[in-house]
Amino acid sequence: MAEVVIFYVFSAVTLFGALGVILHPNPIICALHLVATMCGIAGLFFGLNAPFIAAVQLMVYAGAVMVLFLFVVMIFNLKQEGKHIFSPGQFTNGLKVLFGGMFAGLLLSSILFKINNFGYLTPDKAAPQFEVKNIAKVMFTDYVFSFEILGLLLLVIPIGTVALSRVRGGTHAK
Repeated sequence: MAEVVIFYVFSAVTLFGALGVILHPNPIICALHLVATMCGIAGLFFGLNAPFIAAVQLMVYAGAVMVLFLFVVMIFNLKQEGKHIFSPGQFTNGLKVLFGGMFAGLLLSSILFKINNFGYLTPDKAAPQFEVKNIAKVMFTDYVFSFEILGLLLLVIPIGTVALSRVRGGTHAK
């Protein structure tokens, strides 16, 4: 019973955080909602007995990537100037309804999938797959080239951020 309560609590945190990302006009507040979403996803991983993936989720996404995102937002000084790519109104409201309907359909199909019990993966069956030893073995043998490319990409991102901030002048206009 406690697992079900934990699942619903972290699902609600994830859902409301994601809605905050979509609906809030301020990019800094959106980034904070995204941190809440990532923390909710990490909690769901803990509920599935995958503590390593949950810890990586917190460190990489909620920690490093969100800090980098906030630095980029603050460097470029994104202010609300009233400029919109699309005029707010029926088009954007229609998109929100469309994506909400798609989300509801996915949620309903996943609930029906669980009720019919087609290949439902329980936490005790999933736990051996998510052990640190098994993940490290696969990551550093089969996917070592992809892992190195990812490290190079993570090195290029801050270099590009610094280069763009120097070109655009950053937030400090002289």
